[in-house]
Amino acid sequence: MSPRLSPPKDFAKKMASDPSLALDLLDLKASNLLRLAGYSEDGKVQRSLISKILEEEWTKDHELTLEKLIELVTLPPFEKLGMLSLDEAIGKRERTELSRRLNVLVADAAARAWFVGDPPDFDRWLHKSQGKTPICVVDLRTIPSEEGKQVFVEYLLQELFYWLTRQEGTQTLQYLLYFDEIHGYCPPVREPPSKKILMHLIHVSRAFGLGIVMATQNPVDVDYKVISNANFRFIGNLSTRQDIERVRTGLSLGADAFQVISGLKTRQFYYQVFDQGESGILAPRWLMSYHRGPLEPSEIKRMREGAAPEHTVVRALPSLVPDDVFQRDAEKKRIKKGILGGSEERVLFAKTFYLPYLDFTYQYSTVKGFLSKQTILGQGRSVVMALREVNFGFYPEMASLAPQLADMESESNSVVQGVDSTVLVSERLDELKQMLSGYDKQLEDLSQQYNSLLKTDNAKQDVKENIDSLRKTRESRWKMFAEGLKLPSKIDMDKFEFLEGNLFYVPYFMAKLSRGGESRFLVWDREGKENDSLADELVKNNKFRDLIQSHALA
Repeated sequence: MSPRLSPPKDFAKKMASDPSLALDLLDLKASNLLRLAGYSEDGKVQRSLISKILEEEWTKDHELTLEKLIELVTLPPFEKLGMLSLDEAIGKRERTELSRRLNVLVADAAARAWFVGDPPDFDRWLHKSQGKTPICVVDLRTIPSEEGKQVFVEYLLQELFYWLTRQEGTQTLQYLLYFDEIHGYCPPVREPPSKKILMHLIHVSRAFGLGIVMATQNPVDVDYKVISNANFRFIGNLSTRQDIERVRTGLSLGADAFQVISGLKTRQFYYQVFDQGESGILAPRWLMSYHRGPLEPSEIKRMREGAAPEHTVVRALPSLVPDDVFQRDAEKKRIKKGILGGSEERVLFAKTFYLPYLDFTYQYSTVKGFLSKQTILGQGRSVVMALREVNFGFYPEMASLAPQLADMESESNSVVQGVDSTVLVSERLDELKQMLSGYDKQLEDLSQQYNSLLKTDNAKQDVKENIDSLRKTRESRWKMFAEGLKLPSKIDMDKFEFLEGNLFYVPYFMAKLSRGGESRFLVWDREGKENDSLADELVKNNKFRDLIQSHALA
């Protein structure tokens, strides 16, 4: 749980357009740092200093590390803190003490143990794989002290909040945070480390598409502001009058609640929709569970390692460069970027993927002859990437590679399945026909408008320019299609048809590197040449990127 001090995305813009959110980011990060350094909520002056340093560095988009922060605490890059001079607001002795405590996080073995392991990666945790929504479980059992659990929950939820601020705002539910046994983490009187960020998430989560579900056996021991923000309440079977009265008081239930709750059977819940004044009883479906207790560390380790990957055999072009060469090249490019603000790029994945291509044949009708015109049937052959998520046009030159195809065995999650028929190219032909028809209709309308205008009318020239521009666009669209299939200039589109297609695969080595909130992709073809087109497509095309990442993280 090493504190990430990289600036949030577009922090300076947030400071100008949404200062409340920007100041919340500063306050939460400063509070967490001071908590790790052993300060309580009383360290307001120290928090002000840390917040000011973070604001100065983040506004300039400077990368910041814990080591650099310690230097800046000792010698701050400003002379005033608020309306007072720096030494009046916080003296050298207090700054030295703060630096000393922060230094413990870098030097002390027990403190450094907190920083070992992978930091939270919500891009990976919340990424849908093969259409399935992931469920990520964070187990606090191995943290020995209650205070340690509180600090960790604060850190984890802060990282979640920072991640949410980098996503697009939405009013629809996108993510769900489930917190079991909330008792003790958000009490009505005390201010444990986890409470501030929990309350903050409860207030702002809806704007980021985050829903929150909390479970407790002691609602009276949860801050009333949590209860008041909970629109949906569910109460299960309670056995004693005292328990029912505590729940009724904590959730402000009606007088009839006792009789209803005391009569609940197994799997029945009394529910209340607060804003609509609606209540009743519901029973969820049966859930098969052996309730064998929590997983042991050794079992979690086996689950993380997973089963041996399944293999599949595909018809593919061979890679002419070994994977270890690609791995070295990717590592060289990662190292070349260097350390920015104490942070290095991380390799999220680096492996060979087999992308699908369709080798297809087609037939068309064209007219030849100047005086005695004859209709001739022509045939051709070309190749297209067999994915609906991308459209790179046609590759007629790849048809000559067919003799090099061989049966290749690969891990199943490395093979990106394609459309194994001419349906895909037929769909694209239909799209082209509709597009060309649309252009023709627009040209016809503009021509009529042009002919109806007088020569002296100034608008006539504008209409002519529109006609010329539209005609060029139509010609370029048709040219892209015709050249990709090596078609003659004039053919009967209604008699154009695709005959048959055969799927094959081509290996590409792809790597994703990330630092802070920024990622980039590297792609090499089977000959060891960098493929910038595919790399750019992975950055710009969300559907294609999600498809590749679902295979990389499967």
